[in-house]
Amino acid sequence: MSPLVKWDTVMWRAMSARPYNTGGKYVGFGNAASNPPARNDDGIDGLLGSLSSGLGSITQSFGRVTVQARNVAGGFLRTCTRLTLKQRTESALLYEHPP
Repeated sequence: MSPLVKWDTVMWRAMSARPYNTGGKYVGFGNAASNPPARNDDGIDGLLGSLSSGLGSITQSFGRVTVQARNVAGGFLRTCTRLTLKQRTESALLYEHPP
């Protein structure tokens, strides 16, 4: 058997394994391909959009809360530092010059 004959046999088997009529109607001269029914994903798209928007709002709110917490904590630490330095200064003065 020549390689050409073997190749033709392999190609014929491969082509014959594929169905010619997969859509229920031959698509060719005079027949138009039917479009598959449109999927209604508006509900899912709307849900995902709302979920994304809600998560974005929550993230922004957490960001604002974090900034406020940082500002409050910074003010608290500055006050503690100032009071600690004042206490150390007064203690040092009392130690050097007892009443």
